[in-house]
Amino acid sequence: MKKLLVLLLISIMAIFVFAGCDGVGTPAEGEGEGEGEIEEITVEVEGEVPVNNKVYVKGGTRDITVTFPEPVENAVAYVTEC
Repeated sequence: MKKLLVLLLISIMAIFVFAGCDGVGTPAEGEGEGEGEIEEITVEVEGEVPVNNKVYVKGGTRDITVTFPEPVENAVAYVTEC
């Protein structure tokens, strides 16, 4: 019984490793080079719930407000399920 539980635990951990979200929120290497860095961007999502320094949002359509400290041109946002 213990061996079965250990194998089940290993299988579950492997699923998280292979199905996780890679690089969410970080640009690919070389992407964005030469551009100025913008600090203190505020992102607010309708219905967000902060828990232990993380923000959780229920699935579905939500209003998202992004506030920059100064005007920007050609801003691009990537939204994923992660």
